[in-house]
Amino acid sequence: VFVDETKAQNSKNMTLDEIRRIDDLWQKAAQLLPIQREKLSNSCAVEIKKVAKELGLKETFVMDNMGGVVGENELTSDYWQGDEDKWQKAYINGLGGVDIAKQKLDRSTNTIDQKVSLPIIDDNGAVIGAICIGLNVDNI
Repeated sequence: VFVDETKAQNSKNMTLDEIRRIDDLWQKAAQLLPIQREKLSNSCAVEIKKVAKELGLKETFVMDNMGGVVGENELTSDYWQGDEDKWQKAYINGLGGVDIAKQKLDRSTNTIDQKVSLPIIDDNGAVIGAICIGLNVDNI
């Protein structure tokens, strides 16, 4: 599911300007936008929510080859992740890598959150995006 949804989004060939326009609207939205609703309910989001519930994961989301959100279990504060380590270090221009962010306190739940990002790899071995997984350190 993650590969299929990421490939579908990549095939739209969105420009960085288009992505930044979406990101700007996303960050300023006072109410849930249609694109936000879609990213919380598409097949990628459904799978993330299922896995997150089973494993006790926190904010988890898949990103495309530009760093745009493909699907998520919780609404992210921004759409474009391409300027952040979680995407840059996991995607690395299509080479793939791992990013392990510093642990931080999630004040809303009073738990320690650890973000780990990994590449999304298709059946041909190509890195097509990345996933950022929010681990609740208290559950480990």
